[in-house]
This record gives sequence, C-alpha cells and structure tokens, in this order.
Amino acid sequence: MTINDWADHPFCYCKPVAKTPGDLAALLKAAVSGNAKKIFFLGTDNAPRPAIAKRGGPDGKAKTAAGVFTQPYATQLVLGAVEEGINQGVLKEEKVTKEILVGFLGVNGRRFYKEPATYSPARRECHAFSYIIRWQH
Repeated sequence: MTINDWADHPFCYCKPVAKTPGDLAALLKAAVSGNAKKIFFLGTDNAPRPAIAKRGGPDGKAKTAAGVFTQPYATQLVLGAVEEGINQGVLKEEKVTKEILVGFLGVNGRRFYKEPATYSPARRECHAFSYIIRWQH
C-alpha cells in the first residue's frame, strides 16, 4: 500500500507505511535481498485494537491506533506483493528463492531474537511455509 490507499482511514494501514511507489519497491527489495549483514524479516500485528481506539478515542482527538489485523493472511499477502514486484520488474524472479522467502517470513526473525528454529533441517522445509513451496512450482 502507498499513501493514496490508506490516508485518513485507520482501518487501512499499519505504521510505518510506504508513502510512495519508490518506498514500496525499496521494501520489496530489502525483503528478498538475502543480505547477510542486515537481517530483514516480517513482523505482523497480531494484537487487534478496539474500533474506538483506531478512530482516536471517543472524541476522535487522541492518537489513532492504526492497524490492519492481517496476521492469519500475512504469508499470502507477502507472496502476492513479491509476485506483483516481479510482474512490475521491481524484483528479478531468479533472485527470489525459497530460502530467502523462508528467511524473511520466519527464520531471520527467530535468528534476530535468538530464538530456536521451528523447522526440521533434515526435512528442509517449514510446515508454516507450504505456501512458498506451492508458489514456486
């Protein structure tokens, strides 16, 4: 999403937002960069807020708690954005590998927070990432 898709509607965005198509392209490139020096990973908002808080409280003057509860759909949304990035020429398809996607969607975050991996290296695939396997075939 860019600013034109969400402006003034607290149910349509999470902070921070991509303000321009260039911002969105930069986020997509970072997500699939595979950069070993900088660890990029997905974070989702799995704590939905009451509608009144999203609107700035009872009088509408408080700070809004913007957010879109997308946690159950995050993998599909990311894959859709990556696919659109490939279609628009922002990303090169051959650079978007299963390993990079699995890293961005889970492994990198766990590594950053020094949490144990939740997949079996012997199986070489994550249960939560079956969408990636289907997406790449």
